[in-house]
Amino acid sequence: MQGAGKTTSVAKLAKHLRGAAEEDKVIGGSVADVVSVRGIKQLETLAKEVDGHLLPVRPQAKKAGKPLLKAAMREARSVSWMC
Repeated sequence: MQGAGKTTSVAKLAKHLRGAAEEDKVIGGSVADVVSVRGIKQLETLAKEVDGHLLPVRPQAKKAGKPLLKAAMREARSVSWMC
């Protein structure tokens, strides 16, 4: 699915949510693929463009996918992010 527009779609969704969210809510996201360094950098850039936040990928994160996203959801809920 390389080049299918997945990252751009995430940014468009974040921008839409930013417009619909209450001012005190934070739009945030997480990376599920810890291998794609370019993808992570692109998500960081797009998050800044839509005034959103990207949960940092911890260097010790060796397992991508579901375990990483579950951890991200726990962290997001702890800081009142929209999930």
